[in-house]
Amino acid sequence: GTFNNQAGTIQVDSGTISLSDGGTSSSGTFIAALGATLDLTGGSSPRWSGQMTGSGLGRVLFGSGYIYPNPALTLGFTNDLFQWSGGFFEGGTVTNTGVVTINGYPASMNGNTFINQDLVQVTDTNGLALNSGGDNNNLFDNLAGAIFRFNGDGSVFGASCCGAQVFDNEG
Repeated sequence: GTFNNQAGTIQVDSGTISLSDGGTSSSGTFIAALGATLDLTGGSSPRWSGQMTGSGLGRVLFGSGYIYPNPALTLGFTNDLFQWSGGFFEGGTVTNTGVVTINGYPASMNGNTFINQDLVQVTDTNGLALNSGGDNNNLFDNLAGAIFRFNGDGSVFGASCCGAQVFDNEG
């Protein structure tokens, strides 16, 4: 089957729930209790639009697969809830109005615009890959007043070949 969410709420009280069948979804609220995980892709490639928000002391994990902003997606998560550790944002525009934590395997952009209005933090030795496979251009725009913080030895780096890779820091 295919997961489709239209402005619904998903709450994970314990364990892990994986949304692994792709699909097209618009907006959603995700609540993850302490020790619980909501895996947004399970390695699949969903199309998301609208606004994803959430709360809780668990984690909303983007650890593999692709999320296709269709055409735009806003992330509005509190504390360390949204964990980006290996998945690709592919195409479209992602706007962060909350907190995004990059940890684990490098987070990747491919043919994407990422606009940071609040906090993106790298917490270990990996970081953010601006992947230009297939001549794709990427723009990471850290707006005035926003923070891109390194809490470890991570980096922002170009990967693959040929497209324009821009990290614009006004924050």
